[in-house]
Amino acid sequence: MRARPLSSFGRRFAATCALLATLALAGCARDAPPAAVAAAPEPFAATLARVQAVLPAKHYVNNDYLPAAGAPVPAWTEKRRIRVGLPWLLNDEEAPWFVADSQGFFAAAGLEVELLPGGPGKNYLAQLAARTIDIGVINMSTHVAKFVASPTGADVVIVGAILRRTPEVILALDAAVPSDQPSARPLTARDLVGRRIGIETTSQYLVEAVFERAGLPKDSATLVRVTTVDALVHGRVQAVIAWIVNQPRLLEDAGYRNWHALRLADLGWEDYADVSVVRPDLLDFDPQLVRRYLWALRQAVEFMLDHPAEAAAITRRRATDAALSETQIRRRFELQEPLIVAGDRANLLRVDPAALDRTAAHLVRAGILALPAAPRR
Repeated sequence: MRARPLSSFGRRFAATCALLATLALAGCARDAPPAAVAAAPEPFAATLARVQAVLPAKHYVNNDYLPAAGAPVPAWTEKRRIRVGLPWLLNDEEAPWFVADSQGFFAAAGLEVELLPGGPGKNYLAQLAARTIDIGVINMSTHVAKFVASPTGADVVIVGAILRRTPEVILALDAAVPSDQPSARPLTARDLVGRRIGIETTSQYLVEAVFERAGLPKDSATLVRVTTVDALVHGRVQAVIAWIVNQPRLLEDAGYRNWHALRLADLGWEDYADVSVVRPDLLDFDPQLVRRYLWALRQAVEFMLDHPAEAAAITRRRATDAALSETQIRRRFELQEPLIVAGDRANLLRVDPAALDRTAAHLVRAGILALPAAPRR
């Protein structure tokens, strides 16, 4: 049905209404607050400067007590008994401490050491602050930074690290290679685009960091919570966050030699593993005790590098929480040697505070680490 034409009054009335509506809209537009403009992300240099102002790693890292290569045992007059909290259950991760004890390096330094297993429910940073242990061995240096920054934390100091490059990797199976053959192709960030990646509770930021550093969107993959490498074998995920010294051995034992990995250390992710941590007052009142402990630990690491078969035999006997063969232990030693040496055997156990500042800045930007309002000390 066609519309009837408007009369002259009707046309004038319609025009007036349109004008009033236009004026009303204009008024509303003037009175409305301006649209919010997204703030530009803080430059990394600015985040790093904030870290160095309130959480500098030089406050929780001290390399002054490390022995040089070939250094004699530090002088001592009194035998001391100390309690050392280890990073995990008694398996081959604890090999340096087993070797230091079994080969008499602790005894040579005048130390009788009680080695306490770690594992679920064991927080040796808190126990260190509570003075129930003398030295805590923490699996990752990032945990120390978060503890020092926390309002409920305390001052502690890293005095050495076994793994001087991070063992963290993204691990996948190379479908182009038969499962009984090793893959020679490095895994890349672009290989992971559109894939499902298995992560632990707090490792999402590692995947996001990999994509960011490759110039890809942070959400380039779907992240799935998993607890074991079985999810990779059964196809629930196409890759997993892992430690290069652990999960690859599990895959190999199950017949999957075709794994390949994207090593976070190769992307500049700087973290240290199995770090020895003490209270500041121990450094103030008994620095020689720390020197004795670190001397014995360095001797053990040197022994592992030079005599892996003997070190593996010692470890198999002492690793009472894991049924490991010497072949499996030797394989771990092979995988971790580049992380221990880190291209410079002369500086075994040494930690770079500047590297930890950079890592802390990345954690702040990822929302993983909250900086304190002011330095703890």
